[in-house]
Amino acid sequence: MLPVETCDSDTDHLDLPLHEPLNVLYHSGDFLVLCKPWDVLIDSVSSNVISPTSSAKDICTTPEKTLTIQQRLQRCFPTLIDPTTRHGFRLCHQLDFSTSGVLCVALSRRSAAAAFRCFKERLATKAYLALVRGRVEDDLILDQAIGNRPAGSTEGLMCVEGVGAPGCENPKPCLTRLTVLQIGFYDGQPASKVLLQPITGRTHQLRVHCSAAGHCVVGDFTYSGRSDTQPYRMMLHAFYLCLPLPNEDIQVTSTDPFLPEVDPCWCPEVDVCSINDAMAALQKPTPHENDAETEDKIMTAGMEVVHQMTEEEEAVLVNWLLEWPNEPEIPQDMDRCAVINVDSQCATLD
Repeated sequence: MLPVETCDSDTDHLDLPLHEPLNVLYHSGDFLVLCKPWDVLIDSVSSNVISPTSSAKDICTTPEKTLTIQQRLQRCFPTLIDPTTRHGFRLCHQLDFSTSGVLCVALSRRSAAAAFRCFKERLATKAYLALVRGRVEDDLILDQAIGNRPAGSTEGLMCVEGVGAPGCENPKPCLTRLTVLQIGFYDGQPASKVLLQPITGRTHQLRVHCSAAGHCVVGDFTYSGRSDTQPYRMMLHAFYLCLPLPNEDIQVTSTDPFLPEVDPCWCPEVDVCSINDAMAALQKPTPHENDAETEDKIMTAGMEVVHQMTEEEEAVLVNWLLEWPNEPEIPQDMDRCAVINVDSQCATLD
């Protein structure tokens, strides 16, 4: 593994919301894992201020307010830009605009394909930290099917089947594990700190599941009925990523942003489970006592995602994971669906 790097200058701060440099958590010859700031776009079709063919001067003089993650990567790592990709770098997965945390970048087509296989075969493990509204007394398995809201809806892209969402389109089985870490108050209102593990992956899955359970993510304007407007950010953070790749075992943990010393509005009162204990249980999940039916749902949904994937669903998954432009011939050992030329506006797990 190469030394962890940061990118900074006397006048430029790439993590605008936090006023810190771009935080790189892991860097090898094949992968780069960074900590994405909150309220920053991954990429943008309409805002290609920097292109892979831009000069070093263009990259260094672009105002920070216009920079996406792709453009910040270009500024930070100009020698790693791949001009055959749409934005310069291949992302192994996506994070929502408002979500912060661990984001993995593949530095070659072969490493991107390896990461794609890892996600497709459900070998990857992701965990998120969140502050949610209300007191969550017990750990939960959230298993509501999630579908698309009808076009023109102002209540978010996604909805839970049968919960105040008439016309919920194309609902699919979804599962999220929620572990309670702390109970307290956020800005004087009851709140809980939780660890979320998306077992399946649907657009905005964690936000939709928390909202449907009556515990909306703090600061989630969209899935709170457009009412949660006071916090300075949405309190959802990609905390952990594990990719057990054939030649490289990537395990990256970010720092916890939801601490009283970071955000004094968060005041925990009851410690329920430490992050270390929750992570240990997450990495070796066990069935809940007397909950065989729920475990069956987990296995059934998992089999559906892995073994009954249609060509259309494969294309959607690729759209979520990777962008594959019109590139030269792909080696024969790569997945067929890993070379589909798709738009980079990807779905997100969060």
